[in-house]
Amino acid sequence: MKLSTKIILPIIIISALLILLAGCFGVPPDDESPGYTPGAISGTIARPEVCCGEPSESSLVGDAIDPNVCDDLDLCDPAYMANWYAWANVEVTLTTWVDCTEVEIASTITDENGDYLFSDVPPGRNYIITAICPEEIDFKVKDVAEEVVEGATYDAGISDAESTVLALCLEGLGEICLDSDALDLDNFRNHFKYNKVACEVCEKLAECLYAMPVWVCEITELCPGYVGGDDDGDDDDVCEDPTVNAGGPYTDDEVCPPGADSTINFNGTASGTGTLKYDWDFGDGTGALDAGATPSHEYLNPFTGSPYTVTLTVTDDCGSTTNTATVTITECINDAPVIDNLPPTTTQEVDIWQTYTYDVDATDPNGDTLIYSLTVNPNGMVIDPSTGVITWTCANCDGLVCADRSEVKSEVNRCHKLCDIPVTVKVTSGGCCGPLFDVESFTVEVWQP
Repeated sequence: MKLSTKIILPIIIISALLILLAGCFGVPPDDESPGYTPGAISGTIARPEVCCGEPSESSLVGDAIDPNVCDDLDLCDPAYMANWYAWANVEVTLTTWVDCTEVEIASTITDENGDYLFSDVPPGRNYIITAICPEEIDFKVKDVAEEVVEGATYDAGISDAESTVLALCLEGLGEICLDSDALDLDNFRNHFKYNKVACEVCEKLAECLYAMPVWVCEITELCPGYVGGDDDGDDDDVCEDPTVNAGGPYTDDEVCPPGADSTINFNGTASGTGTLKYDWDFGDGTGALDAGATPSHEYLNPFTGSPYTVTLTVTDDCGSTTNTATVTITECINDAPVIDNLPPTTTQEVDIWQTYTYDVDATDPNGDTLIYSLTVNPNGMVIDPSTGVITWTCANCDGLVCADRSEVKSEVNRCHKLCDIPVTVKVTSGGCCGPLFDVESFTVEVWQP
């Protein structure tokens, strides 16, 4: 049967309309689909042991967390530190800041190990994780999830004072209408006051106090871009590490007596911002913390480590700088001089009123300069301090000099001895541990011709 065009055309038009209507009134799309694959955030909440008194719904579990960031920061005062433990059965919230408003994403409770998990988290940056003390005291610890990507779980790790600082910075900047996901946490970490602020937050948390965002950002000026009420717009945050000079080189080359120890007095100098802290490493396995610029240190004999490398580290509000110096210690090695040529006998002879001479010789094992002197001698007898030559003109028994003599006797046919004159010679050398010396004595007989 042949169909006319008048019949076929309406059938085609009606079929097209049915197909179109089927598309419009078919199965509708799922309105609850977010258009992305959610991520997740996991981690562990910890807090200092002294806060949020027990018993309560929450509790501390496990061993003390080690390492503890508060112990690792050099600027922290150990007197204000506390052990941190995992925090079980405590409420944890997940928030972010958008258009000057804090938006809560989710909340949960940590398990018996202090662990938590947020699922179905939209991809984004810089989520803030907060654990709130159930005892209604103003105490919080915080953490940050820096970036959540589709279908992945971000591990925030264990909350501590440093993560609390980062979260507080995000909150402080959120309060001045900077959205959390637009901020770079490395700007906080690279700030010259970052470690100092982290230590101060360690102290506040150890005392169960809440470090407010306004305190972290405005008082310490940590958060880049935050402008406090008294800020005149000037950039006062430029800071440089301290300049340091350990002094020296230090030497002690005359340690005596042999076997003695050596005390070195140091004279370091430094300039910087705020309070300066001087930490010394003396290079012999010992050191002194916060010992000031001019400490003294005793090096023990024997000085097997000489020359020692001394290291001075100075820390201020901006950072720390190290400088070194050398300490060279030498134990004194010095021997006394020796008189070599005593007279052939201990007795010398001279006629009265005649001239007596004798050349004393001595040596020094270390080659030090020698000085000769007489410690016992008659009037008129002298010794050359450089050569050791003794000269006595007009020898006599009465302590007279040549001008006092009454006559000169003949040198022949000596009759008898008139007296014995004692003489003592001393030779002295310099050098370390000096002066050192040798002393010898002999007798001069005065005879009557």
